[in-house]
Amino acid sequence: MSFWAFNENGDYQEYDCSTSKVTCNNCGKEYRQTVEEQIPGFRDKSYDICPYCKQENGSSMEVDYYNQKL
Repeated sequence: MSFWAFNENGDYQEYDCSTSKVTCNNCGKEYRQTVEEQIPGFRDKSYDICPYCKQENGSSMEVDYYNQKL
């Protein structure tokens, strides 16, 4: 899946996103994770937080994490 947005230069650019099942490193439960590429120039640190135990499973400054319980 992909989406279109303006980049830091004002150009319209396509960005990728994907959905997968992930297992928490802390509690071991599976959850659905959607990852979207961040727009260059507007990047913030995003944390992969388990929707069950609320523990961090990593972070990135290139993608945003959207997690849901299964």
